[in-house]
Amino acid sequence: MPARWRWPRAEEALRSAGLWEKLESRLVMGENIAQTAQYVQSGNADIGLVALALALNQELASKGGYALIPDNLHQPLEQGYIITKRATDNPLAKKFADYVGSPEARRAMVRYGFVLPGEASGK
Repeated sequence: MPARWRWPRAEEALRSAGLWEKLESRLVMGENIAQTAQYVQSGNADIGLVALALALNQELASKGGYALIPDNLHQPLEQGYIITKRATDNPLAKKFADYVGSPEARRAMVRYGFVLPGEASGK
């Protein structure tokens, strides 16, 4: 599968910055964001486009610094969660969903770089 279909926001940001054509032949795509972070952490990649939450992780942060990709270089990347049909009657799933909307969880998400609905970016 071509990279532009797997990681469209990364490609979009690199194209917007005028870097895609220069770097495309040298890019190594992780199977997922965690694998990409692992490439950087292990030294098998000099740089990686990863979620801010991973860049802030102490083990990865100890490998060097990070820079935020400006919002104007890509469309927003929205994330969410669902409760599956199987978990509809699971009290733990309900408890988790309630927690995700709590002030405590919102503070944790903001601390790790997530911009939450109804809130402005802290960048």
